[in-house]
Amino acid sequence: MKTAEEILLAAKCGDLFSQNTEQVVKAEYRQMAKVYHPDTCKLPNATDVFKKINEMYMHAMELIKIGKWEMSNMLSFHSATGKEYRTHFLRSVDFELGTMYVADKSVTYMLDQVYKKYFDNALEQIKKLKYANGEMEKEISRYMPNIRFSFDTDDGKHCLILNKTPDVFLLSDVLKYYNGSIPDRHVAWIISRLCNICCYFGYIGIVHHGLTLENIFISPQYHTLMPYGGWWYTRNVGDKLLGVSKSVYDVMPVKAKGDKAAVFQTDLESVKMIGRQLLGSGTAPQAFLDYLNSGSSTDPMREFETWNKALDAAYGERKFVEMPVTKTDIYK
Repeated sequence: MKTAEEILLAAKCGDLFSQNTEQVVKAEYRQMAKVYHPDTCKLPNATDVFKKINEMYMHAMELIKIGKWEMSNMLSFHSATGKEYRTHFLRSVDFELGTMYVADKSVTYMLDQVYKKYFDNALEQIKKLKYANGEMEKEISRYMPNIRFSFDTDDGKHCLILNKTPDVFLLSDVLKYYNGSIPDRHVAWIISRLCNICCYFGYIGIVHHGLTLENIFISPQYHTLMPYGGWWYTRNVGDKLLGVSKSVYDVMPVKAKGDKAAVFQTDLESVKMIGRQLLGSGTAPQAFLDYLNSGSSTDPMREFETWNKALDAAYGERKFVEMPVTKTDIYK
């Protein structure tokens, strides 16, 4: 049963009624109307609540008759071939090429029509990911984007839908939950995961160019990290840039900017930028801080070695520190 506050805050029919069928809507309407009728309900705002229930009920029945439905945070669209896609999202984030929608089990990227070359580049880069052997694929592929669907919509936008598990959250949202400063022990494992992924990128010879808080997802429960976004800008090392976001451009090596070329150092500098952003005004051992504020190597493997030495100096023995963050915490 919805509370009076929930009823008054409902913006769409789906916020009030659990299903878009006449039978369910009628049953739930009768139940709420009985509880909140002004003749029997003692709440001071009973009249307003009852009025809202009636308005929502009539609108819901109209939508059902024409085969439509609505709900807050509901993404609904059609592919160019006419197939309907619908998902309830937890968070939407605008970025320089379009909008991202984070749901429980998916991440949907909707790029504006003019950015087709970036969309096509992302698909190409994700699909050509390769692994040395089955063991490497089993380990690394878990953290790479897994495409559920990719297509153009009926209004000309470019849509990419990736699979996601419910325990995985957008890194910028996790930082916001920690009020702009994540404890250093957690930042440490995030940096380790990023360095590991950069080593994989180095192995296959690509520069991601999109390692930012808004493109990375993490699982606090399992201490895993996934670079789901930003593949629009990924290039083979040495190739000319297709573009980068401003935050990545700001940390790119001067020579890479001048040559407009893809170099491993860009991703490695992005990792350190992320570390500084995650720590915010928080404290960390000096060896940790020195690493984040030093220049990066040109080789991902050598950089990972440098990071591991900094970890040893900062903490000594490694240990798993639980990160107690849940979906309720992130998406209140």
